[in-house]
Amino acid sequence: MRQAVIPKPAASLILLRGSPENPEVLLGKRRHDLRFMPGYAVFPGGRVDKEDIETAKLLGIDLTDLQGIRDNLSGQDYLAHCMAACRECIEETGYLPIGNVPINKNVEHPYLIACKSNNFGALDLPLPCVAQAITPEGSPIRFNARFFVHIVKEIPRPFKPEGELIEIDWYNVKNALNTLPIADVTEFALKESLRYYQTCLIPDHPPLLTYSYDDYSVIIDREPKL
Repeated sequence: MRQAVIPKPAASLILLRGSPENPEVLLGKRRHDLRFMPGYAVFPGGRVDKEDIETAKLLGIDLTDLQGIRDNLSGQDYLAHCMAACRECIEETGYLPIGNVPINKNVEHPYLIACKSNNFGALDLPLPCVAQAITPEGSPIRFNARFFVHIVKEIPRPFKPEGELIEIDWYNVKNALNTLPIADVTEFALKESLRYYQTCLIPDHPPLLTYSYDDYSVIIDREPKL
C-alpha cells in the first residue's frame, strides 16, 4: 500500500470587490498543461516558501492571540501563510494587494519589495482566514491550504503574471459559481469568503474541507480541532 503524500502548507488570497450583495472575485484559469487542477478557475495561491517563513520571523508582529488556533498554527506560521498568499497574488495575477501600513523594515520579501518600490503601503496583517482545505490522501500532489480574504477598494496591476494562470479577470461571484469550471474546494472557499463579506464575522476556527478516504466525498468540519 502506497504511503500517503504529506500535504504541503499553502495559502490562497481571495480578493473581493463591489457590494456585499453582488460582489466580484479575482480568478484565473490554470493552464491545461499543469499537473495540478489543469483548466480549473482558481484564486491566486501556492506553497508557503522559506522566504515567507523567514519574513514572518523578522516582521515582529504580535500575534499572541492566534497561538494554538486554526489547526494549531502558531502566530508566526499564520503570518507566514499571509505572506505567501500576498506573494502568490503578485506572481500569478500581477495584481498588488495594497494597504496603509508603511514599510519601515528592510525585509527582502517579494510582496513588501513590490509595495515599497511602487510607493504603496502593505496590507494590515494578519489577514482574516475564512477556510482551510486538505487535498485527498490518494492524490500525488497534496496541499494543506488556508484561504485568506481581502476586500478591495483599489488594486493596481504593475506586474506581468508568471503565466501559470490565464484568463485572469474579475468575475461576478454568482456567475462564477454557476458557470466557471471550479473545484469543490474553490466553491467552498468562495462561499465562505462571501459569508465573511456579508456578515463581517471572522471565524475563530475556519471550516475545514477534507475528503473521505473511501469514496473522496467531501467532508466539511465546522467544529474547532481539540
